[in-house]
Amino acid sequence: EQASALADDPLARAALLADAGEMAGYSADRDAARELLEQAIATYEAAGKTHAAARVTGRLGRFKLFGSGRDEMLARLEHAFEVISADEPDEDLAQLAAHLATAYWYGGDLDRADARAELALEVAQAGHFVKPLATALRAKGMVLLSRGRDEEAFALEKHTLDFALEHD
Repeated sequence: EQASALADDPLARAALLADAGEMAGYSADRDAARELLEQAIATYEAAGKTHAAARVTGRLGRFKLFGSGRDEMLARLEHAFEVISADEPDEDLAQLAAHLATAYWYGGDLDRADARAELALEVAQAGHFVKPLATALRAKGMVLLSRGRDEEAFALEKHTLDFALEHD
């Protein structure tokens, strides 16, 4: 009965595919993660749900940025960022901007990392979005550390840890 309901509701199917893909990624099965997340993205896009497709693209980026195809994945994430930023600022925008900040930091692009971290901080604080705020604080700390502002970076990292622990 549930399988029939999923066949009739592509959005429910896409949500389950996205969740399964994320779990596969956390289980270190990157191939299954990529396949499931790509299916979820395609299902959302076919239904005209571009914001949801962009959100799942952000999830995909967490598992694909540190392997082959990094430049292609960054381009996809920037496209997802454009789609999401056209809507009202929300938790998805904050999380994607924070994730992009970290990705740019790892690639050595401190200016872009800082810009995305600042946007993520602005949106996350305004909406009281805990997870993106913790991610953005950490990204901002990494940028500060790379710019030689060690004491400021360490203070921010300590606060980030306290904040994350306080909010589970």
